Amino acid sequence: MAQTTFPRAPFVRGAALAVTAGAILGMNAMPAAADTPTDAHVAGFLATQLTAGGDHLSTTYGTDVYADHGLTVDAALALTATGVAGDQSTAATAWVVANSADYVGAGTDVYAGSAGKLLTLLTARGVDASNVGGRDLVAAVQSTEGADGHYADVSPWGDYSNAIGQGFALIGLQRAGANPSTAAVDFLLQQQCADGGFRLELTGDACVSDPDVTSIAVQALAVVGGHDDAIAEAAAYLKGKQAADGSVNGGTSTDTPNSNSTGLAAAAFRIAGLDAEATAARAWVAGLVYDCSFPAAVRGGIAYDQAAFDARLASGDDAVADQDVRATTQAVLGLTDTDYTTATAAGESATAPVLECATEPEPTDDPSDDPTGSTDEPTGSTETPTDDTTGPIENTPLIPTVVQTDGIARTSPLPAVGAGVLAVLAAGGALLLGVRRRGAHR
Repeated sequence: MAQTTFPRAPFVRGAALAVTAGAILGMNAMPAAADTPTDAHVAGFLATQLTAGGDHLSTTYGTDVYADHGLTVDAALALTATGVAGDQSTAATAWVVANSADYVGAGTDVYAGSAGKLLTLLTARGVDASNVGGRDLVAAVQSTEGADGHYADVSPWGDYSNAIGQGFALIGLQRAGANPSTAAVDFLLQQQCADGGFRLELTGDACVSDPDVTSIAVQALAVVGGHDDAIAEAAAYLKGKQAADGSVNGGTSTDTPNSNSTGLAAAAFRIAGLDAEATAARAWVAGLVYDCSFPAAVRGGIAYDQAAFDARLASGDDAVADQDVRATTQAVLGLTDTDYTTATAAGESATAPVLECATEPEPTDDPSDDPTGSTDEPTGSTETPTDDTTGPIENTPLIPTVVQTDGIARTSPLPAVGAGVLAVLAAGGALLLGVRRRGAHR
């Protein structure tokens, strides 16, 4: 099918953050200027997390650590979008493929959203999808389509598919050259509400739009082509969710401005040709990148929101939070000139650049500057922030239904921690755990 006729705004990679180094009196030279963090530096942060985790990302619940396949796919897609850290993105993709049964489903089971999202990653990276865990992934996605065009889970555990999964299935199939059916595209269009946004849940009488779902739907409709009016209405809805500072609110459970929702919206704005809105969204996300003012361990990560950014700046905490990683994987999309429909491994660099920060300058050796003739270093005091905060992640009461960008919703008997999601297959798929986290994508 023809591509959408909407122009994509020309963006140059790199976040527009400014880092200034002040002059220090009594030194023999000005310190080297610090780098301005870009999307490539953000990719470096994600690559470091993947390397530390054995080429994948995980989620901790209590004392247990679970491999998070969906988050790993998000990270690999993010690296692909930035065009750097190709070696780590390749390694992460290989890990997901090797463990695909725990993500897409084993045997005859197929989780439609997960399969579509993994297919999106494989096509972006140019990986053969014909033998993923012993199955043809294109055929697997197609096998979940019902007569009404709905890509639904095929599993004895029930169907937890949603509109995000429908969108990723369309993107993955289209990018794989297996044009989705008209019924499948129409089914996604049926999830568009009267206000132009798209709803998450596929059942129920109420149509409540969700910004994240809407952003994914815009990408899906753009890649299949021929739905300019629906894209324009969806973009108008997102514009209505954008504040004057460029930020965009999240969904019903996280309806405050946050970086991952804003990053996804920026991609949708670009597709729809709303250049001013895309630029504003990009600038807001760029302002949440941890730069040289922060501990080295977190530099390049993107804070979930302004409160999280400010709290870490005040505390000086150098522990990488789960929320930071989850927010970063989608927020970085807003700093690039691409999206899930156009990201490609072609031409990418093998590694990511290291964020260069100004080093501590050396004192002058000129004794004339010191009446005592001493060449000792200045003894100026340095205040070390106290680590008196546990970070902005909020523990919340039990949330019965959770969702994720994989298109899988799970009911969980466990308490939730923040906003977002984890779907874990344990004991051969006998146990499905869902965890909602603030800053985790849905």
